[in-house]
Amino acid sequence: FDSLAKLVVLANKWGIEVDAEGGAKDWAIAENRWKGYALIDFVKEYNQKYPNAKVRNFQYDVEPYLLSSYEKNKASVLKTYIEFIDESAKRIQPSDAGFSVVIPHFYDAGQRWTPVISYNGKTTDTFSHLLDILNRKPGNSILIMAYRNFFEGGNGTRQISEYEVKQASTGGGSTYIVVAQETGNVDPSYVTFYGFSRGKFLNNLNEIYSAFSPYGRFSGTAAHYIDSFLMLRK
Repeated sequence: FDSLAKLVVLANKWGIEVDAEGGAKDWAIAENRWKGYALIDFVKEYNQKYPNAKVRNFQYDVEPYLLSSYEKNKASVLKTYIEFIDESAKRIQPSDAGFSVVIPHFYDAGQRWTPVISYNGKTTDTFSHLLDILNRKPGNSILIMAYRNFFEGGNGTRQISEYEVKQASTGGGSTYIVVAQETGNVDPSYVTFYGFSRGKFLNNLNEIYSAFSPYGRFSGTAAHYIDSFLMLRK
């Protein structure tokens, strides 16, 4: 707690807010859920003890589509994931920290990469279930991994993230959408700005803001990762 508080105080002096983040592809599996719940308890207790150096949000990066069982059992794996997020949201609800979830671009109905899921009396796509869960508390957010190094055109950042931004901005929901971009040395090359100039990356962010700012639930962009972003060519 003391080490985290020192970090938060230093960051806050520079106008930077700090989120707590954790996750692994198998955290939604019943026997591993305690890991997420333990981190939630950590954040709740920390914020109570350090009211002047609070963690802003608690964030999950849980990617069940990376499990070996996913391709043959998409509906079952995704339902297990939705159950985990729902229970986690209930546990973080009393805290003043927001709850954010990182997801891929293909959980929505527009992409049609995933089956609809029946959960809590509703049958719909995974993204819609997540919106329903996170809308219970104002200020929660979803980060879309819309990893492309071009904005317009087929399979560009706009095409794979606009559906989520529009859906979250209609119907009176309170969940914000953040559009994330990749800068690391990963494959395939079209998903990352690795090797590009920082100017190219920032120009792409400007396109995102220009296109999505009119939507009420759009809440900016994210860069993955901070170290590779700082290493982009000047």
